[in-house]
Amino acid sequence: MQWRCNEEKSSHCLQSNRKYRRLDIMASIYKRKNENGTTVWRAVIRIKGYPSISNHFERKQEADDWAKEAERRIKNGQFNFSAHNKHHTYVDLLDRMEGDGVFDLQRSFKNCRSQFDYWKQRLSAYALKHITPELIVQERKVFIDTPLPDGSQRTPATINRYTAVLSSTFNYAVKKLRWIVENPCRTLSRLKEGTGRDRILNDDEIVCLLAACKQSKSPLLNPIFLFALTTGARRGEILNLEWK
Repeated sequence: MQWRCNEEKSSHCLQSNRKYRRLDIMASIYKRKNENGTTVWRAVIRIKGYPSISNHFERKQEADDWAKEAERRIKNGQFNFSAHNKHHTYVDLLDRMEGDGVFDLQRSFKNCRSQFDYWKQRLSAYALKHITPELIVQERKVFIDTPLPDGSQRTPATINRYTAVLSSTFNYAVKKLRWIVENPCRTLSRLKEGTGRDRILNDDEIVCLLAACKQSKSPLLNPIFLFALTTGARRGEILNLEWK
């Protein structure tokens, strides 16, 4: 009986190993510089049909060694994906999004940079598994109650934009990386925003603004104003235009 049990266990392990050996596994090493100028080497292993895994190192050789060992353990059916993913922090998530080029694909990222930086500062010490809906509610309240440098309060529209940016990062962790099961922002409701005002410039105002733009030291102000007047485009849309 004992021999039979061992045989069944060995057969199960062999089948598991064969399953992982058939996987399409690709390891990549990326070099990136932090804001403080230090270099970090990021090892990423992508497995078709499984969550990708990554780790950061100070030296390229360490990243290579980790990637080779992780590949070996995956092929042998010995890598614990669940245990690895439990250690991801919010900073890891933002670094992963940057490494995957998510921010490069978003033209609005430059306008949202301060929002990403705020949440990175507030949540950097937390592992993703510890960021709960209750914590998000608490953090939003801190954001609402903290006045701006001039003493004024943030508007509901600003609070909603910051919350939307935060939620987008968790959506990436859920849908793309499968690092977490649910978005902790899911229970938050949008704050009611004030009704915006639509106002059209009259002819005299247009003439005055054109004259002021022509007198400006910036050669771009006048064409920007004309483009905005003609198309109705927003400032951020105009400034992000590229020749193609």
